[in-house]
Amino acid sequence: MDFACAKTFVSAFGASWAIVNAWVPAKTGVGWRNIHGLSLLAAIGFTMSLFIGNLAFTDPALIDAVKVPVLSGSLITTFAGFFMLKSALSEQDTNGQSV
Repeated sequence: MDFACAKTFVSAFGASWAIVNAWVPAKTGVGWRNIHGLSLLAAIGFTMSLFIGNLAFTDPALIDAVKVPVLSGSLITTFAGFFMLKSALSEQDTNGQSV
């Protein structure tokens, strides 16, 4: 996972944790697994990393070398977020909670 994806995940999950612990009551039915999955999906945003890579390098080979890790990091976070949310949904179904 590239730095931009990790930074987005940590900031989204950390901000959610702080807000829930400070202000929001825990009766909403949204669990930490849901928030974790959404934080992973927030890390998909790779367009800024590609834009910065295009600005930083003039050599086409280096620009292509930037695209591979950025796109693979986005693909990894896409699947990780999907499976995290899918497991949260199945956990809610087995606990008898409505979705």
